[in-house]
Amino acid sequence: MKKLILAAAVFTFTFIANAAPSPTPAQLLASLDGVETDVAKGEIVYQLGEMEAVEASGKLIEVFETADHQGLRVMAALSLAKIGDERGLEVVKRAAFNDANDYVKKMCGVIYVANWRGEF
Repeated sequence: MKKLILAAAVFTFTFIANAAPSPTPAQLLASLDGVETDVAKGEIVYQLGEMEAVEASGKLIEVFETADHQGLRVMAALSLAKIGDERGLEVVKRAAFNDANDYVKKMCGVIYVANWRGEF
């Protein structure tokens, strides 16, 4: 039984170690326009925020301003705050006070305050 567990562990480690590398911010930005669902766009937007990809700020602002789905807009705001670019933070701040969607307004307020506190 120990041999079976050890073999499974070695196989798993080998599979993980040989997995494809993570995409670069440039690759993610290039693929953003090609995806059709808000869920897929949200995943890309999230990854760009996790990478703190400053070069994505302009595109994330565009996503925030044009997306119909409030969840995607909030994800873009979160990613902008994680990146910390002044242009993006200004968009989040403005939305926290003036956005037409109450949910987006509330969440942008939470995100902006968390960023101000240094929680990102």
